[in-house]
Amino acid sequence: MSKFTSHQSVKTSLSIIQSSDYLSLGTSSNGQPWVSPLYFAVTPELDFVAISAVSSRHARNLRSNQSVSWCIFLGSEPPESTDGVYFEGIGEEVEPDQAQALADILYDRRFPDPKERADHPANPEYWESTGRRLYRFHPTNVSKVDLDDPAGVSRSAVPLDLLKSVHLAG
Repeated sequence: MSKFTSHQSVKTSLSIIQSSDYLSLGTSSNGQPWVSPLYFAVTPELDFVAISAVSSRHARNLRSNQSVSWCIFLGSEPPESTDGVYFEGIGEEVEPDQAQALADILYDRRFPDPKERADHPANPEYWESTGRRLYRFHPTNVSKVDLDDPAGVSRSAVPLDLLKSVHLAG
């Protein structure tokens, strides 16, 4: 059983999310699972946003099954101290009327320097013309690695409402 309090698990989970650039997205269709690494950003509401080709396997899977899972982990740590956050939720293509605001969030993270960002404008219309779209992943359940488990197999629930409120408070 983890010694972490809810507030500690939230703080640690947010730290892992903020220090990572990629998530591993799990999708499935017709009983066939698929995992894809995606560069991501997080909205103030704690939705995760990524850009990908509409022809990619995970995008095709999302069109037939919006149930997704993803994890974010500290992959540079040795196995016995690797920490991670696990999510279950709903994935979807972002509608064109919401694309620019979410694209800005993604590109603000990818290009934090305003000068560099000016050379790389977030342009959902252009992405659409090249077969790419934005995708949003909305968490419905969160857990994290229980580092107090010597076998490394336990997970501790992370209260989603608390995670969202602490994230929003920034």
